[in-house]
Amino acid sequence: MAVAGLPLAAQRGETLSGRRVGIVGVGHVGSLVAEKARTLGMIPVLNDPPKARESGSASYRPLDELVGCDIVTCHTPLTFDGPDPTHGLIGEAFLSRLKHGAWLCNAGRGGVIDEAALHRALDAARLGAVVLDVWEHEPSIDGRLLARVDIGTPHIAGYSLEGKLNGTGMVYEAACRFLGVTPSWSLAGAMPPRPAGLPLAGFGRDGDAALRRLDREGTAALAARVTAVYPILRDVDDLRKTAEMDTAGRGRAFDQLRKTYPIRREFSIHER
Repeated sequence: MAVAGLPLAAQRGETLSGRRVGIVGVGHVGSLVAEKARTLGMIPVLNDPPKARESGSASYRPLDELVGCDIVTCHTPLTFDGPDPTHGLIGEAFLSRLKHGAWLCNAGRGGVIDEAALHRALDAARLGAVVLDVWEHEPSIDGRLLARVDIGTPHIAGYSLEGKLNGTGMVYEAACRFLGVTPSWSLAGAMPPRPAGLPLAGFGRDGDAALRRLDREGTAALAARVTAVYPILRDVDDLRKTAEMDTAGRGRAFDQLRKTYPIRREFSIHER
């Protein structure tokens, strides 16, 4: 959310500080989003029904309470049954009551947001910005919606080098346990050294000068540091070029963008 929100706010001469951000799904990623949001001076409002039941904590709020947030960001799996199905969770009922001018982000799974309802919300000019990394019917995504969103990327939120290596390590270790084999490969040995120069050194710490003054100027300065690590608008431009293709061509291009995605280091590498 921050990697998209900061450059978007900087482009508009705004700041994220003081905004209420509704986080739908507070697992590993959602928890990190909440942490960074607090660091940026934002006010997280957490929604996660399973965690609310498990913990009994009042810090988890019903989805209805998120309609008053300035930003709503989704980080849930796509589920169709059980007590908390997420398919179409952000649909007409939610979008019609969402605060006018709110920003909507989905970095969880396509289908959590009802795209037909999203089109109607855009038609009615109810949303201030839309950020999508995930889409219904991937890879053959809706070209019209792609052309309308402010930031659209080809489902690459987890495509950092560290993310890929961590996933490989989990599969490798599970396979070794299943086969009764002693592991001979290590994640630490495979991880390349950190890049020189850390644009986000100190990010999230009290000593970070940019975070002590997140007015418009401070937001622009931090956005520049964030996009130095991950130039998200490059990915937006690459995907937007497919908007006018036919459905089959757009699907092939979407897959190709994922298959040929360049090496990108995780933000945490640049924060130390």
